[in-house]
This record gives sequence, C-alpha cells and structure tokens, in this order.
Amino acid sequence: MIKLINDDTVYFIAYIEKTKVVNFIAIFRSIEDNMAFDRTINKNESIFEFFVPIKMKERFLEVMNMFLNINLVISFKEEEIINSSLYKISI
Repeated sequence: MIKLINDDTVYFIAYIEKTKVVNFIAIFRSIEDNMAFDRTINKNESIFEFFVPIKMKERFLEVMNMFLNINLVISFKEEEIINSSLYKISI
C-alpha cells in the first residue's frame, strides 16, 4: 500500500468569502512559502482544503485567524485527513 499523504500533515477546510476568493488566494500564497498546499473543493461554494505540515500549523492558524478578522475567510476547521480529496490508498 502507498499512502500519498504522510503522517506529519494536518488537514483544514475553509469557507472563503465568494467575492474575495482572488484576494484570498493572492495574499495567502504570498505570505509564506510552503506554509500549506491549498486546493478548491467546491468552486460554487468557495470551499478550500489545506494540507499543512505540522511544523507550520501554528503559523497557518495565525494567518487564517487574521483572514477571519478581515472577513476574507468565513470559517475554517481542522478535519481528519482521511476526509480530504487527495487521500487515497493504492495497492
């Protein structure tokens, strides 16, 4: 079996303000290299998923809380990584 996502990654889902998605992406990706891998789960509802190295979790939480305070992010939460769109096990 090959596990595509390793055990040192935490997984988050976030709802982004629809009218501010482009701003969110631009700012998020420019803040810090390799803080997280982001991916759109549902374009129509502006739902994103994030794969965050454990060593970057604290910084990620700081950034996401800042986005909450300026209304770029509606909400976000940590989820089990097995719920992610990329979690797959191959034989």
